[in-house]
Amino acid sequence: GFNYAGEIGNGSLATADNLYPVPTFTGGKEVTKAAGGYRTTMCITSEATDNLYVWGSNGELRLGMNTDVNVDEYGPLNLSIVEYATKPLLNKKIISVATSHGTSGYLTDEESNNLYMVGSNSDGQIGDGTTTGKLTAVNICDISASELGGKKVIDVKISSANHSMCITNETTNNLYIWGNNDYGQLGINSYDSSTIPIKPTDIEGCELTGMKIMSIAVNEGSSYCIAQDTSGNTKLYSWGYNGNGQLGLGHTDDVLIPTQVTGFLTNKKLITVVAGGYTAGCLTSESTDNLYMWGDNSEYQLGLGTTDNE
Repeated sequence: GFNYAGEIGNGSLATADNLYPVPTFTGGKEVTKAAGGYRTTMCITSEATDNLYVWGSNGELRLGMNTDVNVDEYGPLNLSIVEYATKPLLNKKIISVATSHGTSGYLTDEESNNLYMVGSNSDGQIGDGTTTGKLTAVNICDISASELGGKKVIDVKISSANHSMCITNETTNNLYIWGNNDYGQLGINSYDSSTIPIKPTDIEGCELTGMKIMSIAVNEGSSYCIAQDTSGNTKLYSWGYNGNGQLGLGHTDDVLIPTQVTGFLTNKKLITVVAGGYTAGCLTSESTDNLYMWGDNSEYQLGLGTTDNE
């Protein structure tokens, strides 16, 4: 694929993009998870600690290298132990990573206060109460005004439109969101942005109140989650930007609050929601034919054999 800033990670900056998979790790390490964003790639290994590796562009501070110099890395760099290390991550085990256009997030195996963010912060998407970019990882749970204090985060997503979302292991009301809100993607019934994590369920009348969030996704100004009610039923909710029908609500109007997606997904057990660009999808527990897609289809991304949006 594209290799403008060394994001393939094979130690080179080839002018021609790779047309086939190439090896990145040659040191015998077992990679357990990987994530890619705009010109940046990162992964975690099975090592007990110091297991985070990043490569590609450092534009907008996204590699967390404790420098604002746009020094690209063309091969995996162990972020925890290099001389300009992100000290908050030293001797910690990373269990999940997320990255997008200039901002990255890491989850450690700590029992609480385990979400770290780094990079661009122009809309408060890091969640530390400021709009100042961060050279090294910041523990978002330790921010005094954050509702994440003392919580264990189990998943985090970051949108290229500068908003972030996470879920904790709480049994209900476990969705937190922050950053840009130009399209209502924070789900708080307003266009007010937030520089700290807040809960949509704190808003009066939010349908997610009392439910447990099982899966989350974000894309260009839109947010999604699968919620489980007290009877064990699962429902898909979406909100924010909807110019291509990516919210799956049967119209193209933006939505300011979490709204249930019905139609083909009604009464089905939902497993995972995914999103990217202006397209979204969902997996159900059906034994076959269990993938559903909708939204922008200009590049055939819905797999329908046409370019018509759905």
